[in-house]
Amino acid sequence: MSSASNPDGKGRAAALDAFERRAPYSAELLEAALRAQPHDGALLLAHASARAENGVEDPFARLKDVLQQDPSWVTGHRALAQLTIEFGFPKPLAVIESALSSQRDNPALWHCYLNLLSALGRDIEAADKTADLRRRVGEVPALRLLEARFAGQGGDPQRGARLLQGLPAQLPDLAYQQARNALQRGEAGEAARVLSGSSMQGDMRMWAMAEIAWRALGDNRHGWLVRGEDLLAADDLGLDEKDLAALCDTLRRLHSSRAAPLSQSLRGGTQTRGNLHRRDDPVLALVFDAMRRALADYSARLEGLDGDHPMAPLAARAPQVTASWSVRLTSGGFHVPHMHDNGLLSSACHLVVPAGAAPGEGMLELGRPPKDIGLALEPVATFTPRAGRLILFPSFLYHSTTPFAAAERMSVVIDAA
Repeated sequence: MSSASNPDGKGRAAALDAFERRAPYSAELLEAALRAQPHDGALLLAHASARAENGVEDPFARLKDVLQQDPSWVTGHRALAQLTIEFGFPKPLAVIESALSSQRDNPALWHCYLNLLSALGRDIEAADKTADLRRRVGEVPALRLLEARFAGQGGDPQRGARLLQGLPAQLPDLAYQQARNALQRGEAGEAARVLSGSSMQGDMRMWAMAEIAWRALGDNRHGWLVRGEDLLAADDLGLDEKDLAALCDTLRRLHSSRAAPLSQSLRGGTQTRGNLHRRDDPVLALVFDAMRRALADYSARLEGLDGDHPMAPLAARAPQVTASWSVRLTSGGFHVPHMHDNGLLSSACHLVVPAGAAPGEGMLELGRPPKDIGLALEPVATFTPRAGRLILFPSFLYHSTTPFAAAERMSVVIDAA
């Protein structure tokens, strides 16, 4: 599917930019750009998203038509499944499963489908289908690695360990999967040995595995990595009650989806779509201006950090916001342990917190391992949410929240690098 520039390239760029900012005229620009280039992939996906966000009936009709014409368009299949889930439509995998009937030997399409199964929590099914695919196409190291990942995530790390044996050392992602599999089996020492022999530069997933392994072992390197609570910050953004009320009213209107996004951590809530800090909204600009000041202060506190430390790049410059969104949890909602590997710094800025919450409800936990890792470690730090406070922490720390009994909990989240 094409995403290249076209003779009306300025119109295409303007339409995509307007959509990313969620400008009120973006739908008209997208329609006009699609008339000039009806098979442009980026325009088709933005158009489907805009129609869903605006509550249009059958918002994905054009996207489905294009996928029927070009069943090999992997990006379109992935986006359709994600949009179908977020906006509460049934059978999110129906179109890609139909495509696989005519694209049985398309490895990229299979990879997309198997990962979608995993994202839906069907890891063992994904592992079994990967095994079927291996038997059909032959022994492919990348497929064994994929099956091992699904098996481990699905609660069968022993199967994963067998699959990981004998794989080529140069296989991308092998060291990470070996370390994670060792932790899934409760073997922190084995995970530490794998990590010690691997390059971890710039890979926050590897540092996340090291944080867990070193903590479980009582290894001195954990103190060097986490530095007590030196790398954690909790800053009041200076927003008064009027600011917070206006911000929350704006965000509630932006929570247009009906379910959590695919592969995300929230349970019992919704997440806004796109980059919030790119929207044309003075109310949102107020909070992001305050966040940028907090990011600059965070950078200053890293002065003198060891150059080998994963957070060292932020000692020389203020972190820049790379992604931003809002999460709205309702009664009983929470986040499962997760980490963000596309930046160096993660955050939580609480805007609405449950009134009268019992002790321990709605807490932000830093460092509790994910469910598939078989180590009973407590968090390294916890924070009670407070409206208007931004909490910053290294992205290598897994983080989660505890459920709350009633009411609403809303936050804005940024990733920075």
